[in-house]
Amino acid sequence: MAAPTAAGRGAKGKGKGPPLPSPPSSAASAGKGAKGAVQQPPPELFRAPPGSAPPLRVEAVLQSSAGTMWEGLDLWSAAGAENILEGTTIDYAALQRLWEPMPEPPRPAQHEVIRTRRAVLPMKLSQAAEIAVSATGMTPELARRVLIEDITLLDAESAHVFNAVLAPTASEAQPYLQTAVSTQGAEGLSRAEAVLWAMCGVPCMEIRARFVAERHTLDEEVAHVKGCVASAATVVDMLKRSKPMRSLLQTILVARNILGQAGFAGYAARTFDNLRDLRLQRGTRTWTADPVTGEAVPVPLTWIHANNPSVLRLVAEMLESTHEYRCRLRFLRMMAVGQCSGEVQLGENILRIIWSYLDDLHESPRDVLPLLRGCSQSLCDLNLMDYFTSQANHFRNRVTQDFVWLERGLSPTEVERPSRFTSQLETLKARYVEAQQVC
Repeated sequence: MAAPTAAGRGAKGKGKGPPLPSPPSSAASAGKGAKGAVQQPPPELFRAPPGSAPPLRVEAVLQSSAGTMWEGLDLWSAAGAENILEGTTIDYAALQRLWEPMPEPPRPAQHEVIRTRRAVLPMKLSQAAEIAVSATGMTPELARRVLIEDITLLDAESAHVFNAVLAPTASEAQPYLQTAVSTQGAEGLSRAEAVLWAMCGVPCMEIRARFVAERHTLDEEVAHVKGCVASAATVVDMLKRSKPMRSLLQTILVARNILGQAGFAGYAARTFDNLRDLRLQRGTRTWTADPVTGEAVPVPLTWIHANNPSVLRLVAEMLESTHEYRCRLRFLRMMAVGQCSGEVQLGENILRIIWSYLDDLHESPRDVLPLLRGCSQSLCDLNLMDYFTSQANHFRNRVTQDFVWLERGLSPTEVERPSRFTSQLETLKARYVEAQQVC
């Protein structure tokens, strides 16, 4: 099936030449899609061949684009879209190639035998502990010192892993470790198992680990609450007026409509999180034979993804093509104005006026990256007040529950002789009280 070559670029208008023709549209009547949303079947040129992979799943579509950021965008091309970057490129050939069968997977270079140590923990717990210990450089002695002597020993990233991975893993692994130590001694434990065993011996271990991590994020959470309300209105207005943002939405809309074989006016913003995993279900063999042993070896996932790209990758490549097109167009305009100064002998002021009109290609699809980096889902969340309430309850529970349990679990020596650890707890408790008042 031949793909259009010119219809993928948005026309400029403003008297600089007629817009490029849009791809043929289907005259079929609109139907009803998910939850009653109005959909249009794809034009004949974009329809999937019989027997090809099933279309993308349809979810969270909009009944109408009116009043949304999708308003004014075209379902199948960039030619008829409003307020997008000139030269916005839709790579129809790349989309159409995805209807073809997957190519044969590559043969593995050699057979690799993986030997694993027999662990005392279940595979899930063992793998989580090994990865976390290796990533943080954790040792049994360091783990004990962090929990009972100085909560500032770990940086933010290591503290997060310590709380989110090692602490719950240690709690779940304690019965297995207790059995292993009672039968073969602590000397038979691996490094990761020894770290977990050391953590299990500290009272209120999980509460302590939680404070180790949250001391790094507490100020950031409070600042986030303060800035959300002031930023929300500004961000929404900026996204609706940004041409790079609208070009991004236009490219996503066309790619999803063609691969989904149904034309919708827009999609809920929460579906953006799934774009990197959203791809056609093209059949392929997931195993191939080892050339030496003949055993089944899995096909590399990188090869599968390279030959069956996600919607996110397709959109990124099309936006990059748009950026390159606009760079070439600006260069050609510059050359044309320069030739006018030598051949037509136009005055310098006239040339400046001409160039001030033509030099309007400074915006790029890449500009959407810093724009989106400055956004946060919570800024436009209708349940923002629920978030504030949840944060207030979170801080209150730390003060009225976790600190109370931890203070009760302190040894008599720690209570009688305040140490660095107890001083750090008092300082952290005061910060939680202040954060609770902010919310």
